[in-house]
Amino acid sequence: MGMLDMLTEKVQQEQESLPATYTILQSMNHEHKITRSYVIENGVKLDRLEERVTKIEDDVTILKADVHELKQDVST
Repeated sequence: MGMLDMLTEKVQQEQESLPATYTILQSMNHEHKITRSYVIENGVKLDRLEERVTKIEDDVTILKADVHELKQDVST
C-alpha cells in the first residue's frame, strides 16, 4: 500500500467517523483558497500601483528640472 493509498484511506475513515469535522475542514480549505486568490490578485494590483507611483515620481522629477531650467531662462 502506497503513501497516497494510506492517506486516502485515512481521509475516508475520518469522513465516516467525524463527518461534521470533515465538512468544516473542507469549508475552511475552500475559504483558504478564496482568500489566497484574493491575496495574490491584490498583490498584483499593488505591484502595478507601485510601478505607476514610481513613474509619476519620475515624471515629477523631470518637471521640476524643467521648471528650474525655465526659471533660469526667465531670470537671464
